[in-house]
Amino acid sequence: MAYSLRIQWPTGRKTVKDELTASTTMADFQNFVATLTGIAVGEQRILAGYPVTTVNFDPALADKQTLHAVGLHRGETVRIEKMAASAVSSKPPSSQMTVPATATPTMAPPSSDTTERPLRRVVPADNSCLFRAIAYLLHPEVVVLGCSADKVPDALATSLRTTVANTVAADPDTYSEAMLGKPPADYAKWIQRSESWGGGIELAIFAHEYATLLCAVDIQTLRVDCYGQDKDYSHCAFLIYDGIHYDAMVLGPGSNPPDAFCTRVFDRAALDSVSVAMVAFAKEQQQQRLFTDTSGFELRCLVCNKLLKGQTGAQAHAKETGHMNFGEV
Repeated sequence: MAYSLRIQWPTGRKTVKDELTASTTMADFQNFVATLTGIAVGEQRILAGYPVTTVNFDPALADKQTLHAVGLHRGETVRIEKMAASAVSSKPPSSQMTVPATATPTMAPPSSDTTERPLRRVVPADNSCLFRAIAYLLHPEVVVLGCSADKVPDALATSLRTTVANTVAADPDTYSEAMLGKPPADYAKWIQRSESWGGGIELAIFAHEYATLLCAVDIQTLRVDCYGQDKDYSHCAFLIYDGIHYDAMVLGPGSNPPDAFCTRVFDRAALDSVSVAMVAFAKEQQQQRLFTDTSGFELRCLVCNKLLKGQTGAQAHAKETGHMNFGEV
């Protein structure tokens, strides 16, 4: 019987209907993905579920483990990311990932194409995407390190969660239960959990923290939500949102220039012109349907099997039951 999956990767997406079956092994699936996406088997990071998490399986048993056995359910959306070479060869535990005081970024020569264009800098879909994207755009230590968006240290994402928690706890009048949907003390604890997603509240806090106007472009609606707009901030930065995931947006020459040659933060005077360019990029992504309609898709709680409607239904169910593991139907 056919095993339908929706596969997304950084440059495209495809709904697979007839190529896979329930008995397809992970080895066969990875080879299929390599042909489909151009991402080699050894460089693939496979993610699925709601919230999105990495699909864990033993590569040594990939020729024996089936799609169903590792938790890839029929009809699910599967995201494929390309891991950096260093991450493939050896990645230290997060507890060992420290940020050095100084570092010299490696700079490669830019492309001969000097026309600046919007570029999507993809961060891992590990439930900390917003925090990693903000760190990549604004955190000074990331610039010193010269690390790419997919290599933002775990410690920085964690520190930004702590910033949110401290801000909420210190100002319960502004960040009230009515705004947060739960008591400030509970929210402060919740946002520090690695599986908790960030959103508008966090963007507003980071806009204040970095004195930078933060603009999030929604691929589905092409709406631009700006945080800190009522403040006299002199700079702005951009993110792109696909319904369940944030990535950083920059301007740079060519198709994939080194990070050192990209502009991450802009003068506020350029807000209108940069916004036009970012929305035009989002429209291209929209035409490729590189977004998730969180209001219309159906989810199943993988803890109790209850059917739910959209992100709102999932959030309400999580608040009521504490269940946090969802899959698309």
